[in-house]
Amino acid sequence: AYRDEDCARITALMKESDQVALAMGGHLHAAGYETHNGIPVITQQSLVHDMGDQTPVGAFSLVTCDHHQIRITGFGIG
Repeated sequence: AYRDEDCARITALMKESDQVALAMGGHLHAAGYETHNGIPVITQQSLVHDMGDQTPVGAFSLVTCDHHQIRITGFGIG
């Protein structure tokens, strides 16, 4: 999902900080989920990506957090 060539270095710094529970990125045309250095990395699908018929999927997420959990609710037509 997350394709940054520096991903291992970046997530190592996040893990070292002991303050990061989740990393999110966007705009890739396909959504994804991976774990790097023990940190969940979620990629949000592009808002304008289409399913092959020129109709945008309209992908977006609502993220809510508290001290105990992170809840991600995805929306779109894909």
